[in-house]
Amino acid sequence: MRYIPPKTVRRIYAAVLIVCTIVILLSAALRSAAMMYTAAPVMLADLVFHFIWYRCPHCGRHLGRAWGAYCPYCGKEVDK
Repeated sequence: MRYIPPKTVRRIYAAVLIVCTIVILLSAALRSAAMMYTAAPVMLADLVFHFIWYRCPHCGRHLGRAWGAYCPYCGKEVDK
């Protein structure tokens, strides 16, 4: 598996989540089921991406909700 830095994973995760949320809200306002059926799986895929790739580069454990500069498990700096 190719390494993706946690900072990049956070940016991708947040961007996709924001776009999908806007699309879902827009689909509710426009009453468009097609937009909802497109955005919901993308949002779920984004969550899977986050759980697979958002890991500490040192100990390899999932960082969970830790958006700080240090791993909560090993204490080493996450973003170099």
